[in-house]
Amino acid sequence: MALSEREQQVFERLERQLHEHDPGFALRLGRTSEWFDRRRRLILGALGVVAGLALLLAFCLTTVVALGVCGFLVLAVSLDRCWSAMGSLVLSTVARRRSATRTPPPSA
Repeated sequence: MALSEREQQVFERLERQLHEHDPGFALRLGRTSEWFDRRRRLILGALGVVAGLALLLAFCLTTVVALGVCGFLVLAVSLDRCWSAMGSLVLSTVARRRSATRTPPPSA
């Protein structure tokens, strides 16, 4: 659901006030949600990989085709989640390092 124009203005004003009042907290707050989401995706993906492998093992032991199909699908989706979470972690780390090493242009 999109915010109305007035709600967006109020939200932007509150965000500016937070950055003015406590910039350190605002920076930590922004990073926390980003890192939390990536970490959660990575953990859920890893758990899914373990579950997919367990289903594939159960298929090998029982030869029930449905277990093998479900195990393969769970494994594929979980690996994709892990891969995307790791990729976004790497990209954000590289971007953060680049922005930290940039020097401001000399003023004339």
